[in-house]
Amino acid sequence: MKPGEANKLDILKTLQTIFGEDMVVTEHIFHPTRKWRFDYAIPEIKLALEYHGHAGFIKKGKDGNPVSGHSSIKGLTNDAEKMNSAIACGWRVLAFTALHFKYADRIKHKLTPVRETIMNTIATMHDAT
Repeated sequence: MKPGEANKLDILKTLQTIFGEDMVVTEHIFHPTRKWRFDYAIPEIKLALEYHGHAGFIKKGKDGNPVSGHSSIKGLTNDAEKMNSAIACGWRVLAFTALHFKYADRIKHKLTPVRETIMNTIATMHDAT
């Protein structure tokens, strides 16, 4: 299994537990003209989840940590354009990295667990209606 694939599987199982298997779509194309995809989506409520960092870490940066295309200015700009367009299309998008999945990393970096973030977002969505 590639690095990060276990984390992506955890996201999928968490979403399926919360929403049911039939509600969760993988690689969902969300834009009417672009071919952008979400890693996971619940189209019925326009909630999407992205996992950043599971692939593409093929070289090390100056600090010794792996880097990917997402960390270049072009990669960051492409991600920003995708997220801005998703929001303009009415989507709520949650993004996670490998640090969200290890307890020690979550504590060190003061990160909210994935399931808690999802549940808080759902609660906010219900409060807005």
